[in-house]
Amino acid sequence: GVSGIPWVAQPEKVKDVTGILEATGSQQFILFGDSSHRDPEVYQEIIATFPDRIVAGFIHKVNNTVSPHRVEGLHLHTGYHEVAAVLYGLGELTREQALEVMKAAVEDGAELDEAEMEALLDEHAPAE
Repeated sequence: GVSGIPWVAQPEKVKDVTGILEATGSQQFILFGDSSHRDPEVYQEIIATFPDRIVAGFIHKVNNTVSPHRVEGLHLHTGYHEVAAVLYGLGELTREQALEVMKAAVEDGAELDEAEMEALLDEHAPAE
């Protein structure tokens, strides 16, 4: 969506994402957005319409507070180190790949030490 008006941007974004999904057969996607506009509502609508096509939806928390109902069914995060841990838990990344993403996040300024990285990965480890 290109409009800055939320009630216009939301249907534009839904139409844009729907067009991509309809043009790509059975390919699955991961959605990334933020909490500053209508991304959570758009992604909830897309996931409800295409539940088998969306692996996960991630919302970067850029507002001080985010109402829980806005991100229901989505993953609210504060940095891509958290996204990596969730994707590891979903089986989309190996533990080693997730750890590499976390190290890159640290290089970009995330305050995370090795022990915290391992704890985050353990917390999200896939069920055996």
